[in-house]
Amino acid sequence: MSRPENDVIELDQIDVQNNTPTEASSSSTTCVNEPSKRSITDFVREKFTVKENKVRTSSFGVVTFEETMVEQQMAPYIRLDPNSNMEDVLTLLTEYWHLRLPNLIISVTGGADGLDLNQKEKEVCKKIVIDAVLSTGAWLITGGTQYGVMDLVGEAICESACFRDDVKVVALGIATWGVIQNNTILKKQDEIVAYNMKGDKGTDEDAVYSALLEPNHSHFLLVDDGTKSTFGGEIKFRSRLEMKLIKPKSQREEFERSIIYLVIGGGVNTLETISKAVEKNMPVIVIESSGRIADFIATLIIRNIDENRSDVIGKIMVDMFSPNDRDNLETAGYYTSIYRILVKRNLINVFHPSRNSEYDINRAILDSLMKANDENIKVKLLLASAWNKHDIADDILPESELKESSKNAVKEAVLQSIKKDNEEFLLLMQEKGIETGALIDKNDIIRLYIEVLTHPISQVELLLSKRMNLEKVNNTTDETNQTCLSKVGKLISQLLGDDEYNPYKTSGSAQSSNGMSDQPSPEVKGKFNLDMFYFAILLNRYKVADLIWKSVDDPIAAALLAYRILKALDEIVQVEAEAELSDALRSQALTYQDRAYDLLSECHERNKNLTHQLLVRSLEKPLQNHTLLSFAESNGLMKFMGHTSCQTKLSEIWRGHMALHTQWWKIAVGIVFPFLFVIGKTKIQFTTRKSIWSSGTEEEDVEDKYKTHKTLDRRLYDVDLCGAHETTAMKDALFYFYSAPVTLFALNTISYIMLLLVFSYFVVVELQENITAVEIFVWLWMTTLLADEMRQLLSEKKPGIWKKAVQWFKTKWNSVDLLMYILFILSIILRTTLTGASFRSARDLYSVTLAVFYLRLLQYFYVSRGIGPKIIMIKKMLLDLLDFLPILLVFMVSVGIMYQANLFPNTQLSWKLLQSVLLIPYRQIFGDIASDYLEGDASSSCVNNDSSLSPNDTSEKCPQQNWIIPLFGAAYLLLTNILLVNLLIAKFSYTFQSVQNNANEVWQFYRYSIVTEYSRRPILPPPFNVIALAYRTTHFVCNRMKEGHNSECELITS
Repeated sequence: MSRPENDVIELDQIDVQNNTPTEASSSSTTCVNEPSKRSITDFVREKFTVKENKVRTSSFGVVTFEETMVEQQMAPYIRLDPNSNMEDVLTLLTEYWHLRLPNLIISVTGGADGLDLNQKEKEVCKKIVIDAVLSTGAWLITGGTQYGVMDLVGEAICESACFRDDVKVVALGIATWGVIQNNTILKKQDEIVAYNMKGDKGTDEDAVYSALLEPNHSHFLLVDDGTKSTFGGEIKFRSRLEMKLIKPKSQREEFERSIIYLVIGGGVNTLETISKAVEKNMPVIVIESSGRIADFIATLIIRNIDENRSDVIGKIMVDMFSPNDRDNLETAGYYTSIYRILVKRNLINVFHPSRNSEYDINRAILDSLMKANDENIKVKLLLASAWNKHDIADDILPESELKESSKNAVKEAVLQSIKKDNEEFLLLMQEKGIETGALIDKNDIIRLYIEVLTHPISQVELLLSKRMNLEKVNNTTDETNQTCLSKVGKLISQLLGDDEYNPYKTSGSAQSSNGMSDQPSPEVKGKFNLDMFYFAILLNRYKVADLIWKSVDDPIAAALLAYRILKALDEIVQVEAEAELSDALRSQALTYQDRAYDLLSECHERNKNLTHQLLVRSLEKPLQNHTLLSFAESNGLMKFMGHTSCQTKLSEIWRGHMALHTQWWKIAVGIVFPFLFVIGKTKIQFTTRKSIWSSGTEEEDVEDKYKTHKTLDRRLYDVDLCGAHETTAMKDALFYFYSAPVTLFALNTISYIMLLLVFSYFVVVELQENITAVEIFVWLWMTTLLADEMRQLLSEKKPGIWKKAVQWFKTKWNSVDLLMYILFILSIILRTTLTGASFRSARDLYSVTLAVFYLRLLQYFYVSRGIGPKIIMIKKMLLDLLDFLPILLVFMVSVGIMYQANLFPNTQLSWKLLQSVLLIPYRQIFGDIASDYLEGDASSSCVNNDSSLSPNDTSEKCPQQNWIIPLFGAAYLLLTNILLVNLLIAKFSYTFQSVQNNANEVWQFYRYSIVTEYSRRPILPPPFNVIALAYRTTHFVCNRMKEGHNSECELITS
């Protein structure tokens, strides 16, 4: 009876790697070849027939195995003709069964009618098979039935699954349809079939059954050659498929995959298989002591028997085989096969588990593959790279410049090493003088992303593949490649929090914004470029990333970039609750921060002046709008910002052209009495060193103002009224002094305090319905402050007003500024529209605005090493309080409801009711217990009778006495005043201590924002800043009009 239609499941909805049904829409998205839109049913019906009547096959689906140790094992299967088109079979495997072609295929052949092995020998053989698969990621191909070596392979797979559930072994069973027991139940079309493992032979009328399917195989190809109960009908099909699998699938794959035959025991068919394999130069590993043909061939190889000594070969055969086996061999013409094998004995590798304890199966496989490709240097180099055998690669790689014929092979080895995180192989090539970085181009990088992200294995790869949501396409055109790369760029920009960091932003051409072209560029010759570093960091190739990092042009910037990317990945992983991966990412991020810090220390020790220039120069794309200092600040790199070199540079910028040792009181005296810094103890010294900012605008970044191409002149000069030799002229000294950020800070602080005083006088004394001169003065002063905020917003290095606003909002104090100005504007609107009693609302809003303006004064304390960290503590403690409030609110509401329900039952619904519920519990937290109130002591003005109160009556209702209220009140006070409040205090203490322990580092970090802000401020404080703003506006307009009006521009801006 056929399944109901709604139970039919398409094979392309089965995750065959994990053996679980999935939603069709959840299949992995890729940017490589994907199956066509037609279903597997249409594909199979069109492409495959069966031998018995040449009709389209109707036997395909997914088989599950009952009464096995494997829970819910699901394996796709299909019945097909032995002459089926191999291209169609390959399409079925890769595009409908979603298998990824491996680099190595292990074809296991041997005894199908049982093995003459004891239990110990079986365990050794199982270990050999599974070790080879798990260490290489190879496919297994067997006969697929529950007999002999195939059953042994199945047991090995089952046992490995108990210990390595993260690795899904691909075991392809190729069997003859006519020998399969219970094959009638497999005559289903695109269904999930439960296979009976009991071997009930009475269910099929067409065949005498010979073998059950082996339940641990992952996929089955059942070859129908028209025979029944005859093994071997699949041999030719299997051989054709194996040859097809090792050929390049597309032009993108330059090298063939490898196949190796693993022989365990076996009879006549096994001998024929080995003979055909060596004829095609395929390597063979023979497991000695596994019995029969395997031992026969091993003996001939070990004893080095000549292929022409048929007499010796015959004698050995007589000694090793039973009469029945000898008859079978002689009937099959065994000597011809043996002759072919011995002629190519170099392809045979004999492996004995007990004798080769140090010579493991992996090396045996590699040696066999090397023998098979002895003349092919390309394949040998790739094999050495894939198997991480540096001694072999050392012998293969040339000592000098690569020949043109070897470049492709070396490039493939480089890409393979990067993909496998094999930095030792890359180091070996560098030691040989091979310029590995010059071999990599854009298409190679795209290829790496495609290969890894479309077949993710690790947690990071799975996470990024899902997050990137790559679109399915049917081919790998240039447009597709660019789409893939742009999605990687978008991912990087998302991790870094800004679209400006996208290194692959297209701009009307195929080239990315960082200049990465289709061919290696001369400027990166011999070095890995930043694009390879992105790949290694994003996809957890940390060993290779370390090697690439040492080769990039700017290792400090690359280390800071890696820190930020890894921290962003850590934040994403924390959401996914992957604790172990999160710890690894965090540790790696801190490692790169330490590397940047250590490298900066080394530069600082060698040359302090050049290190200062390094900190303030513009970085390469995609960080072209940043310097090392600005990038460290925007990404929270406190340790890096606290470096001596960074702080010295900030101090230098903060003091301007004044000597760094200038005391604050001298600056204060100089602001009031500028001519006093010429003489006596108030004397201030200046430096006359040149900087390149003189040809730029005043709106350039602070770092740009203090760049220099030459070693900085540290000589200091006294001030002379007449500008004598070796002194600074008075007019220059005045400009240097009043343009220094420290002076601008002092002037702006004084200006802001004066504004607060005038504003306070106006709100407290003169706020009337009639507008006064003081109020207008305050309005004008506020307008100049607002104009300066607009200058800050428009000077952000972002395209478009929206992105400028977003960048402006990233500074938290700017949010406070916006609130201030909104409140101030609303205050003006209310005071000009309200009169009489309603004018009080304008007064209220004015007072709130003034309070916010006072709070804004807190930022000025950032400049103090002692008070600055305390402001940070307050901010962090406020966040702690916000986190704690929901807990406190639960307790307040619960006890407040209880109070209200028992003290004042049946209260009318109103907003006052909400106030009553929360007010008493809130006041109790601060010690106002209100015991008389809770005990029901009534006041003289209250009313006891509920019926005497009308809905509009404002009389106070008397509280009711109830013994439960004091009891619960006592419990509430115990929980809040003793438990919750102290818990909050403990949380505050932890925050205080964590900031206090790093108080100096915290202050040094936040100091940067003050230094940069006041280095960009106009030289005149508000309200006089309108003069400077007018000058800057004129300068900006002039720059827009420069074409054809240069002389006029110079006149305006001079």
